[in-house]
Amino acid sequence: LTLRGAIATAGGLSFPAEPSQVRIFRRGADGGSETLLANLNEIGEQRASDVYLHEGDVVEVASSKVRLVSWGAYRVITDIVRASARIPIY
Repeated sequence: LTLRGAIATAGGLSFPAEPSQVRIFRRGADGGSETLLANLNEIGEQRASDVYLHEGDVVEVASSKVRLVSWGAYRVITDIVRASARIPIY
């Protein structure tokens, strides 16, 4: 399984995700841990090779602070609208 395949299987990236900042944590041959860095933008544009994942790898995608704040505000507003839609009006 490749990095892009794993992300697609997981349902894709969320809105605040920063595709240029992906870290893969992998157990090294000596039992220690190693970290691989990947840029999904470059992989998608075929400027970098997709990364094959190994059993036990952990993938972490950073989030953009600007996108995270706007996404959080959107979620709060939609939750308020949904909650107010359930209040009966007499």
